[in-house]
Amino acid sequence: MAALQQAAADGRLSYEELTAICLFRIKTLDQSRHGYNSVIEVAPDAIEQARSRDLERHKRQDAGRPLPPLLGIPVMLKDNINTAGIPTSAGAQAFAGFIPGEDAKLVSMLREQGAVILGKNNLSEFAYYVSSVMPSGYSGRKGQTVNPFRPLKISPSGSSSGSAVAVTAGLVPVSIGTETAGSIAGPAAANSVVGFKPTRGSISAEGVFPLIRAVDTPGPIAKTVGDAALAFSCLSGSPFPRELDPAALKGASIGLVSYEYNDSAMIQTLQSRLEEAGAQVFSVPLDQKDVQVQNIIRLTFKQDFEEFASRYGLPITRLEDLIEYNEKDADRRIKYGQDQLEDAASYRLRIHLRFSCPSTTPPISLRRYCQNMTWMPWSSWAPPPLRRYRLQASLN
Repeated sequence: MAALQQAAADGRLSYEELTAICLFRIKTLDQSRHGYNSVIEVAPDAIEQARSRDLERHKRQDAGRPLPPLLGIPVMLKDNINTAGIPTSAGAQAFAGFIPGEDAKLVSMLREQGAVILGKNNLSEFAYYVSSVMPSGYSGRKGQTVNPFRPLKISPSGSSSGSAVAVTAGLVPVSIGTETAGSIAGPAAANSVVGFKPTRGSISAEGVFPLIRAVDTPGPIAKTVGDAALAFSCLSGSPFPRELDPAALKGASIGLVSYEYNDSAMIQTLQSRLEEAGAQVFSVPLDQKDVQVQNIIRLTFKQDFEEFASRYGLPITRLEDLIEYNEKDADRRIKYGQDQLEDAASYRLRIHLRFSCPSTTPPISLRRYCQNMTWMPWSSWAPPPLRRYRLQASLN
């Protein structure tokens, strides 16, 4: 991105021309016969945005004011990030016509930094939670996104498939994906670009369609580490150094996680490079034996989806109604089925609790999350004002 900004500063490239080049590449490489199919929507005002950024650049230069680092840079967004004026569907045909009334917070920050919001990227529908046999990069609304290196042979990986492919194919300098469990890192690796999944909360997830609301994290995908770091800096509000410090890792403690399938020579090279930079490297064993992300999604998806749908005014606000809508045109809307959505809609976790409480009715905090509640005395000997109760319920 630094080279693009230098070309703009030298008068060799305008932001309007840069945006037009991106749109031309989308048309010829992505939305053509046998194209990559990574773009689900183009912003109708993309050229107008770029023209206004050109005017802003000239005004700032004439006044001797610094330029925001993302000024005039086209950026694409994963289609689960609310964007005012552009349909935001999370890849679902049911929401193809949903246009948010306001930007997600991270989109507002991009606009404030002067970025050109070029459009939306295809994704594995609902961040890869519709069908257990649905391939990565597929959505009912847009179809299959393919890996540019070997279409239909190498997976684009998911769920930020389109975000990574668009950067790989040179359709856009930077894109914003989201990750719950590998959905930035995976597509970035599969498509040979740089993906950065930041610490949860460092970039706002407000206005992002949830998979696991308590875990979901937006992050940048770019061609270089520097570009990814610059995008993160603009989205998080953290400072970005003008020059990299070669001694930045001196004295740092870094945990290095490796898996059985990793190339041991590559891991050793990585450790050696980190140690040469002055870091202490510790091998971190990782046991995934009892880690089941799908169980967490199954437990939380229904509530997270319905709260998001109600808050932002989606046309369907109940998971059961969405499932019914899909079934009416299954070949088009759910080509690979929707067993995961059905599982989430019917999943109930039975709980049995015994505790003391002064109330004769369940606390509001429990009533919010539970249904089919049986609230009964457990013992009559508890001293007043406490009474002991036994709760049998299912989590919503």
